[in-house]
Amino acid sequence: MKYFLASVLFLISTIVSATPPWRDVPPYRAAVPSGWGTALAGHINLKRLDRNLPQLGLDDQLICASSLQAAYLAQMIGICIHQGFSGSDLKTRVDLCGGPLPSGEVLGCGHETYWAVVDAWMKSPAHYKIIMDPRAKRIGGAMLSKQWVVVVGF
Repeated sequence: MKYFLASVLFLISTIVSATPPWRDVPPYRAAVPSGWGTALAGHINLKRLDRNLPQLGLDDQLICASSLQAAYLAQMIGICIHQGFSGSDLKTRVDLCGGPLPSGEVLGCGHETYWAVVDAWMKSPAHYKIIMDPRAKRIGGAMLSKQWVVVVGF
């Protein structure tokens, strides 16, 4: 785990110091995958289990991509969007982290707990479709300042 955290911090410092288009990345702190990301993935897996869907394995690269977006959203007070630093999209963030093909990304901004944000996602048809995709195999989640991000991958 310590190597993963070091790699996330290295990745963010590399992005911040890189040449265009990444030089415009704000110097935000990383949303590290603490127990929140694990609890979030576990709660989603319980919902999938209730629907006889395969469990999703935690993926460090998807945690990295989730962390990047959660950290960005924490800086964008009051804005909850999928577009990230320097106009990045989900695929760009997953590519930067070396991750698998992403299935989708779900955001939840302002929720106090992981079960509250998952319950909100379960009531949204678009979010539900991503979380409950039967083809999905991997998951990564992060939270910073009540900005919840999950990336699901194949």
